Amino acid sequence: MKNKKILFVLPNFHLGGAERWIFYLAKRFHNLNYETTILLLTSSGFNKFLDYGGKIVILKNNPFFLFNNKFRMVFATNVKINGALGLLRSLKILKTNKLILRESTLIFRRFSYFKTFIYKFFYFIGYRSADEIICQSELMKTDLTKNIFLLNKNLMRVLINPLDLERVKYLSLKDEIIPTHEYVLAVGRLIDEKGFDLLIKCYSLIDGEKPNLIILGEGPERKKLENIIAQNNLNKKVLLMGHHPNPYPIMKNAVGCIISSRIEGFPNVLNEMIYLNNNVLSSLCVPEIKNLEFILTEDINNIQKYKKALMNLFCKKKLIGKTERNEYLKKIDLRTYVEKNILKN
Repeated sequence: MKNKKILFVLPNFHLGGAERWIFYLAKRFHNLNYETTILLLTSSGFNKFLDYGGKIVILKNNPFFLFNNKFRMVFATNVKINGALGLLRSLKILKTNKLILRESTLIFRRFSYFKTFIYKFFYFIGYRSADEIICQSELMKTDLTKNIFLLNKNLMRVLINPLDLERVKYLSLKDEIIPTHEYVLAVGRLIDEKGFDLLIKCYSLIDGEKPNLIILGEGPERKKLENIIAQNNLNKKVLLMGHHPNPYPIMKNAVGCIISSRIEGFPNVLNEMIYLNNNVLSSLCVPEIKNLEFILTEDINNIQKYKKALMNLFCKKKLIGKTERNEYLKKIDLRTYVEKNILKN
């Protein structure tokens, strides 16, 4: 019988895009009757795994776990962990038929020279031992090949992030407290890359009646955003509601949903918004978004143009493209992603 052990490695389980990718895959492989294990370097966020169903191992509680197992496939999506796993494989400590590494962000555009130098060390020590490197966009693949010369380009391929449609639909039907006033919704960590400062600025320029702007998420930019809100007398209109464990009912019932990011690998939350809401506006934070003709798109750095796009969102300006939208959702369905892109590759 074929080895059915699949390993997924994470530093912790604070739900970001990278963690969701691991969680979706682990849950799907578990449902396909594989022997799945999520290995956490720390126990932080452990309770987020409640509906996963497979095995969870905390490395500090089982430091010899990698020595004692052989896997069919190993997945990871953190550059430092990716590099370490590749090194362990080359030393024959990690035993696996296939090592699949995913790029989680645009490393060479987001971080300083010093940080990218550290990341290059992990690329160097481990990525040559990978069997496959998954990039979320062509831009990510181009950046990686441009900056890391030793990588085998034949091992790299572009896969847009999957979405567990069944799970998102189920959670969207949960009873949640929905804001009573009309609102548009943005979701993400309160960090510079998400462009919430620009979004609030665009929103402040729109006169007259308009839906409230709700931002779900927490992060280091909260104080800065609160100051921008206060300076524009928007305390009753722009609401920073913090992290929400289940944003999907709020997403589903919004007048429209918004991505305002300056730059992204590919925003997972955009796929969730497209699935739950027919009225979506996204910044051009990654080139592939230009191809999504069934949503509104605009450059977040052009304040006047993004303001007009926001006004179109408020008016629920529908775009023609129901068939294209449905085809896109089929393409990113987790079942399609795993069966066609992972198991058959």
